[in-house]
Amino acid sequence: MSTSAPDRGGRPALTSAHHLAEVAQALFVEHGFEATSVDDIAAAAGVSRRTFFRYFSTKSDVLWVESPTELGTFRRLLAEAPPDEPWTETLSREATAALRHPPEERTWMRHR
Repeated sequence: MSTSAPDRGGRPALTSAHHLAEVAQALFVEHGFEATSVDDIAAAAGVSRRTFFRYFSTKSDVLWVESPTELGTFRRLLAEAPPDEPWTETLSREATAALRHPPEERTWMRHR
């Protein structure tokens, strides 16, 4: 799964993987995952079906758009944790921290 389109020069991208995921997730909440097509997502985002597939291989990939970044953050936080701390405390704190996003993304995160 690609989270960003490669830079091929020319005009800047009109969307991003994160924006497409936001649009898709809003449609999933409103209409359901099965009832929402890639064409529905592309139309709501104002892009073509082809553009959607530049960012994602499948419709379900939009649900995992931030997962590689979150996993990387989680691994880094675990590596930086005090070695003598109980593992339950470390896991609880760092899992929550790795999934933290800015307040303006709260609705998006709940949809995920």
